[in-house]
Amino acid sequence: MEEDVNIMNVIVLGWYGTETMGDRAILDGVFKILRKAFTLTNVYIGSLFPFFTERTMTEDSKIYFESENICISIFDQKNVCELENHIRRSDFVIMGGGPVMDINDIYMIKRAFKIAKILGKITAMVGCGYGPFHSRRLHHVAKQILVLSDLCIFRDELSKKRAANDVDDVQMYHLVDPAILSALEFKKEATYRRKSTIAVNYRYQYQDPLNQRERLLALISTLADQFDKVTLVPMHSFFYCLDDRSFFSELLDERKKGNVQIQFVPQNLYELYDTFSQSFGCIGMRYHSVVLQTILNGNNIILDYTEPNMGKTSGFLDELGYPEFYRDRYISLSRDSIDVDKCVRQLKDGQRFNYTLDDKVMEQYVCLLRKMI
Repeated sequence: MEEDVNIMNVIVLGWYGTETMGDRAILDGVFKILRKAFTLTNVYIGSLFPFFTERTMTEDSKIYFESENICISIFDQKNVCELENHIRRSDFVIMGGGPVMDINDIYMIKRAFKIAKILGKITAMVGCGYGPFHSRRLHHVAKQILVLSDLCIFRDELSKKRAANDVDDVQMYHLVDPAILSALEFKKEATYRRKSTIAVNYRYQYQDPLNQRERLLALISTLADQFDKVTLVPMHSFFYCLDDRSFFSELLDERKKGNVQIQFVPQNLYELYDTFSQSFGCIGMRYHSVVLQTILNGNNIILDYTEPNMGKTSGFLDELGYPEFYRDRYISLSRDSIDVDKCVRQLKDGQRFNYTLDDKVMEQYVCLLRKMI
């Protein structure tokens, strides 16, 4: 691989400003890719709520750039003037992970990519999801984003297939979610001291046709009887898009247990990784809690709130080849009733899934991005 790499100013767009811990893991992975691909001078991060991104960047700054002389700027991507000014100063405009799906905010990504193309800038989707779509209007916007992209790297094969069915003549590849690269890098250096603790993430709001709320509460209560401690770990701790801690508080108000604790104080990214790594077992509902728990712990139960066989959690399991290990550890919350006793038995059994990834994936990311310059 060439040693003489280009000096670059890069804009990273996405759903930052409302970022979950999963978005922060994505950003760490994107930074790792960009640092290997280019000599970075400026990184401009577009944000829906810049004050929130400033907070999370402060918490994670030592993780993202430990000693490098890189200037990170955060701007309001909803402000068209700010957006255009930062695109003018950039060499490369990317959507850094996250989904292109049925949310109105994808109009902002389309706008940014359209401005970038008018100004002659390179555009790329890096480690993104794509779909599913139920709105014809938003599906049309998503197709326009693909057309405006010089390069599309998707986080799973399911996303790539959907995109390939929508447009032609766009370079499309399937690698992995950048958050996976972040977690694997941490795992290399991690020291495991498993505690008799179960780390649980529930998402505040999801479609619940089976009315599973009581089962979710019973699962926490039963785990508390079997393990020394149950920690309720938020992946989202911002009022916009609903704070997981609010849901945890509501649940515990219904049935309190002395050894069940909520992680109220926001963690930085690697503190979250430590929580998952050091726990005896984990339960995850939000997509990136599932991804990170699978990689960092492996003794985990998957609660899928997305559409079975269509949503992002199914896409991740498909990437794993739907291993036998998860056939009884996967629960579709819209289809399957939670068997509390079975979940507890599986966690107590202590078996772990060993996630592995080809070392060439990072090199493939780097090569694809360098070819665009």
